[in-house]
Amino acid sequence: RQVCKKTYGKHSKGAFREGTEDEWRIVQGLVEGTVICRRLPQFFNRLMRTEDKLRIMGTVRAQVEGLLIMDLDGELPVKEAFQSTKSLQESISIAAMNHSTNNQQLWGLLAAVKTISYNAAKHEIHFYFFTREAACRFDGLEVPFPRTKHKLVNAHPVGRRTPGANVWDLQYEEDGALISTASEYVVILRNVTRNMDLGRLHAFLKHVLRAPFVFEDLDRSGPQSSTSTAWEMSFAMDGCPRELEGITRIVWFTSVIVVQHPSMRGRQQCLRCGRLGHPM
Repeated sequence: RQVCKKTYGKHSKGAFREGTEDEWRIVQGLVEGTVICRRLPQFFNRLMRTEDKLRIMGTVRAQVEGLLIMDLDGELPVKEAFQSTKSLQESISIAAMNHSTNNQQLWGLLAAVKTISYNAAKHEIHFYFFTREAACRFDGLEVPFPRTKHKLVNAHPVGRRTPGANVWDLQYEEDGALISTASEYVVILRNVTRNMDLGRLHAFLKHVLRAPFVFEDLDRSGPQSSTSTAWEMSFAMDGCPRELEGITRIVWFTSVIVVQHPSMRGRQQCLRCGRLGHPM
């Protein structure tokens, strides 16, 4: 603990040096989850470059930290001024009081969380914990927000970590594929019917949009499917592609395809003109 807390001044600069045995043991403990720190110890600045520190942080996030996701379906987008951990905690606390919620598990969640972050690309709130075990304690908890309550969903498979298992394996899916941590911007296209030429529509979207995307049918099939006219476009980027900014509909010959951005999820968006306030 003394090694982790040792400081050299906020902007102190010094030549790189060899790490001590204790320091390298701490580095190994951080990436394997046996050492927990709120931030990287300052001795990292003496041992490695920024690129190496970012690689360590990425490893910790990929295989040590726990993550619970809250879909803000029906909620307004969170403004930039209220996206810090403190502001989001205050919003949840105020909503709990307004909903007359006095759940001790909720207050335990807010006390145990490492960071709370708003994902504007997916219109979600992400709750990060120091370990996956800590996150599992609050899986399925309903958290109040200004309009309603939302259930937390665990982003990591349950039961993957068994006693004696290699922590590095947590970065991989069951089939051996590396779990992607890249951000995604997801758009849903509404009113895409079976009689449309999907090949031509896909070619048109590829021509107009410079960014590559994955095009996927959301139809669950069966008589109760409410997504039979919905297709999903996923972009491997933090925000909306420039060509789609402000676009709420695509006139496709005699049909109108409504473009549903993440901020529109659960809101009253007209399926004819794409505007808010008068669903059709």
